[in-house]
Amino acid sequence: MEQTAREVLQYMLANPAASALIVIIAGFAACKSVASDWKGINLLFIVVGFVGYFLGQFIILFLGIKEFLDQIPQFVWLFDFIIGFVGSFIVATIVNFFKPT
Repeated sequence: MEQTAREVLQYMLANPAASALIVIIAGFAACKSVASDWKGINLLFIVVGFVGYFLGQFIILFLGIKEFLDQIPQFVWLFDFIIGFVGSFIVATIVNFFKPT
C-alpha cells in the first residue's frame, strides 16, 4: 500500500498544474453536489479535492484498473477528472455527514 501511495504522489507531481486544476474543479463540483450551502469555504474545496483525487487514484492504481485506462491516452484527463470527482464526492459526503450544524 505504501508503494501504491508513492506511485500516486509521483503521478500527481508529474504534472502539478493539471493536477491542481483537477483538484480544484473536482473539489468544488463535489462539494456543491453534496451541499449547496457551503459558501466561501475555498480551502475546504481544495482539501476535499486533493484527498478525493488522491483516494480515487489510489483505488484505481491498487485495483489495477489504471493499466486499462492508460491504453486510451486521448482521454487521460477526462478519466482523471472523473476519478477525482468520484473520490471528492465520497470525501465531501463524509465531511457533510460529520459537519456540525
